[in-house]
Amino acid sequence: MRQYIVILFLFTLSLANAAITYEIDGTETTMDGIVTIDRLIEKSGSTYYFILNDVSMGDDIELILPESAILTKDKIISPVETTIGTNGRQVIITWDNIQSNKIIVLYELPGNGSNYPYYLGVLVLLGGILYYVYFKKTIKIKKLTQNLLVDEKRIVKYLAGKKGREAWTGSISKDLGISKVRLSRKIRSLGAKELIQKVPYGNKNKIKLR
Repeated sequence: MRQYIVILFLFTLSLANAAITYEIDGTETTMDGIVTIDRLIEKSGSTYYFILNDVSMGDDIELILPESAILTKDKIISPVETTIGTNGRQVIITWDNIQSNKIIVLYELPGNGSNYPYYLGVLVLLGGILYYVYFKKTIKIKKLTQNLLVDEKRIVKYLAGKKGREAWTGSISKDLGISKVRLSRKIRSLGAKELIQKVPYGNKNKIKLR
């Protein structure tokens, strides 16, 4: 009979000293297999706060962080009297005979709460597209102007840089410093080469690059 009492006592003692385990998995927290709502977790940016109130002093408590979670650089853990380990996939924090009625742990999930890699990828992609368009446009203009005279090249490049690739004859004459008579000759020459199109608007003409 005495042997059974000793065994029962040791079994009860082992239960009393068994660690209470909390495991965080995504938005859920389990306590020894029982799922609880995530009221224990708060979030600010990329930082997560595990806050456990009403802790029974003297308990042994084990906290298992989510996979890929890391402690913040300053390793904010309260109370600080703890052991930090790992099972190879998750960080495990243990308090033996805890002397506080509250636990606070700050941790981060790399990649969560920050869209920087995404935005960087988008910027790189857009930059590549813009470079390709500009490069392609530059090659095309160079090809168009390779056999032209100096003023003809200037007119084509001028039109290529304008919105809609078009401009009024008056603007071309003024901006390029070419007289209207000379400009008229150059426009006829470029028209004959099918590089531009003259579009009349009343007594004015708009020149459009084909």
